Amino acid sequence: MTQDPRDRPAAPEAPPADTLATLVRAEAVRRGLGTVAFTRLAAPRDADRLPAWLAAGYHGEMAYLARRPEERASAEQAHPWARTMICVLRDYHQDLPPAGPLEGRVSVYAVGRDYHDVLGEDLRELATWLQESFGARTRIAVDSSALLERQYAREAGLGWIGKHTLLLRRDRGSWFFLGEIVTDLDILPDDGDAHDHCGSCERCLDVCPTRAFPRPYVLDARRCISYLTIEHRGVIPPELRPLMGSWVFGCDLCQDVCPWNRYARSATGDGFRPRGSLPNVDLAELVGITDQEFRDRFRGSPIFRAKRNGLVRNAVIALGNSGSKEAVAPLRRALEDESWLVRLHAAWALGRLLDVAPAVRPVLEARCQNEDDDRVRAEIRQALCYPEASEEDVTDGGPRPRGPRQT
Repeated sequence: MTQDPRDRPAAPEAPPADTLATLVRAEAVRRGLGTVAFTRLAAPRDADRLPAWLAAGYHGEMAYLARRPEERASAEQAHPWARTMICVLRDYHQDLPPAGPLEGRVSVYAVGRDYHDVLGEDLRELATWLQESFGARTRIAVDSSALLERQYAREAGLGWIGKHTLLLRRDRGSWFFLGEIVTDLDILPDDGDAHDHCGSCERCLDVCPTRAFPRPYVLDARRCISYLTIEHRGVIPPELRPLMGSWVFGCDLCQDVCPWNRYARSATGDGFRPRGSLPNVDLAELVGITDQEFRDRFRGSPIFRAKRNGLVRNAVIALGNSGSKEAVAPLRRALEDESWLVRLHAAWALGRLLDVAPAVRPVLEARCQNEDDDRVRAEIRQALCYPEASEEDVTDGGPRPRGPRQT
């Protein structure tokens, strides 16, 4: 039997915009969502930079960033029914032990549960409260929707976008996640005047080994270690491999050196605490992981996004960068891997160790004779006469220019 709409209970009447802001902020904080602010859905002031960034190809293989750019630039177009965006911050910083000689490094944000799940669960609970309390229509986003999250958070007054392109706050640096709830509630927006406090500091730009910042406030993702180890599915450019160090998933270098991060706040709750053998991983063990073992070990972790072959590819690069004879044995196993992608990078990594382990040469020569993939054979031949790449070689025309700074 269909219920007559006239018999349904009326939706609760929402209080005035300023009262609603106070109530929602208090409820969000009570639920552990940290700092909360509100803004309208009009396009952020610098949304017009997105088309130029995409046209330059700086998004690499992340084709989803180029889909519906008009909706990404303006939440009003993506959600014409909505009035307010609720922006929240969730701290995730924690002190982690340094990686050992044959251990791979994992970005701090990825050592616990997937933040999409942890923060998403909290946002869904808050959205349910908004629906039940005020009859609100809502939609949540955690780095998973066509929203310029950092720009909208800045518009809400939650911070400024630093030269490393991350949102920064003077009271907590940049070690936090962003999440949003788009709603049809009319909530009083916060003052969005967030001044830039980077000043003349360029530590984040200078520390980047791959020179991923063509200029301040602009990231070329194609050169970013986080992109290369997570989003890039194919062959890592040879000139960038030596500069990736021991990173196997993500990179924290630009955040590590930021002076504002001395005020970072530690993660709250158990969701972001290290799980399993993380934060650092045994590279030899990682090289031998099967697809099923990868799924069992990393399901529910951000690392799952790299997929098995991508993570093992990263591990063999890290072994090649170790300069250790102890890396030879796991790399020889990787040279027999089912994945051509893994074998290709294992050949490069073994070539890196020829000086410390000359016995690698006949191993590579034998594999070249038996290899049936042209791409891997070409890499082996290159490895047998490996030309050392320097940091200067991988920049466009030399070191990062020191010309006029973007303001």
